[in-house]
Amino acid sequence: MNKKLLIYACTFVLFIWFINAIAHFLYWYSAMRWFDIPMHILGGMFLALLAGALFFNSLISLSRLQIIVTTLLFVLVVGLGWEAFEYVVQAFIKDSSQV
Repeated sequence: MNKKLLIYACTFVLFIWFINAIAHFLYWYSAMRWFDIPMHILGGMFLALLAGALFFNSLISLSRLQIIVTTLLFVLVVGLGWEAFEYVVQAFIKDSSQV
């Protein structure tokens, strides 16, 4: 595991958390309908840093191309899972509010 990348990832996720907390407090998600797009991009960047920290010095020797492909697939799978989670939660909240 690459400790330097892991420190960057932890610092970056704290930055994202801070921006998200401010956004919720100031209602930026409802005031600026586009605001979730840069937040999703920042989340993807965090996942890429995390994947780089996990896969860069892995026990299995990977080539640079394999690291890039593995990182992209990791970000894609987690991102799609997150979008599915958001869809299910939003559908559940809409259904429960109609009761």
